[in-house]
Amino acid sequence: MVELLVALLIFTVGILGLWKMHLSTINANSYSQYLNEASSLAEQQMEMLRATAAQNFNSSSLNAGNYNDTSLISNRYRREWEITDNPNGISNTKQITVSVGWGGNNCATDVNNCQHIVTITSFVTNLQ
Repeated sequence: MVELLVALLIFTVGILGLWKMHLSTINANSYSQYLNEASSLAEQQMEMLRATAAQNFNSSSLNAGNYNDTSLISNRYRREWEITDNPNGISNTKQITVSVGWGGNNCATDVNNCQHIVTITSFVTNLQ
């Protein structure tokens, strides 16, 4: 009888370990999905701004400043971008930084309040 109880105890501990590992895998998959979506949103905005710069470097949508989407994307992601003229004294150049964040209590108001943030930076130059 004691052997049966010990076997059940060992079996239960093993099942609990497998369950914890399963939950950990689910969480990792969710994070991976969110990271992939945030990266795609950041890249999408960056490509749109780079295309604008290629067509019209002096476009008003490329004026220096901080910008953001007016609402959360898919009720989860906050996207903001900053455009800087002549970074580090490099003339005819703009630095574009796009950040996408998700998670956290005040993420809807500021990307810096998000629990997770993806940031990409690019430089565009006026070759004309």
